[in-house]
Amino acid sequence: MPLVFAAIVPHSPLLIPAIGREDLEKLSATKEALLRLEQDIYLARPQLIITLSPHVGFFEQAFTVNASPSFVSDFEAFGDVTTKKTWHGAPEFAAKIVTAGKHLKLPVRQICEEKIDHATSIPLYYLTAHLEGRKVLPLGFSNLSREEHVRCGELLRDIISQPFKRVAVIASGDLSHAATETLYDKQILHALTNNNLSDILTLNDEELHTAQECSYRTLLILSGIIKDIQANWEVYSYERPFDVGHVVANYVL
Repeated sequence: MPLVFAAIVPHSPLLIPAIGREDLEKLSATKEALLRLEQDIYLARPQLIITLSPHVGFFEQAFTVNASPSFVSDFEAFGDVTTKKTWHGAPEFAAKIVTAGKHLKLPVRQICEEKIDHATSIPLYYLTAHLEGRKVLPLGFSNLSREEHVRCGELLRDIISQPFKRVAVIASGDLSHAATETLYDKQILHALTNNNLSDILTLNDEELHTAQECSYRTLLILSGIIKDIQANWEVYSYERPFDVGHVVANYVL
């Protein structure tokens, strides 16, 4: 099976040591979970890593795929000009996605930006520590319907299932950003512990608005990717420092 790894991770800039400094201690459970997840992805030996991010070139009516042949992290907006990592891109796989989208009448727009957003680079900073030379493909959601996001995931699933290469998928997103814990976090955790991520398709719009989340649509895409794959979610950590929900979970394939 070409899909060899799938996970959900947060993307707080405080997870980068040069940024978080002493505040990183308040994210200790998340950090330890990411280090554990890094061992899992290393053992899975992916050749291509697809990242689903809420901060990749957002288009209202189209999904985004970044076809740059190379990528570099950029944390200058957070005051860190020293932490740099680079990755190889996968423009040929990006082209497959755009072509498949046209065939299925699912709008996918291609961009080419070398500097990647923090929601992509922070998970990669941890999870590719011992995976040099792997190709990375950042993908972003849209403002299309929930069903279209699931369809986008199904499109990716169909491409991944072709005899191409070993593929990992990382869904990056934080849970509730509200001052108090919301029902959103509980519902996401409930869906994971019950091994049915597709349950989130019916979440209430008002609850999503109250949660001020940045993970929902990436999780919808992920639900389409893993649809019909029999595996179990394992939640490695959940914590809410700084009034933001952080969850690290592995889909144990």
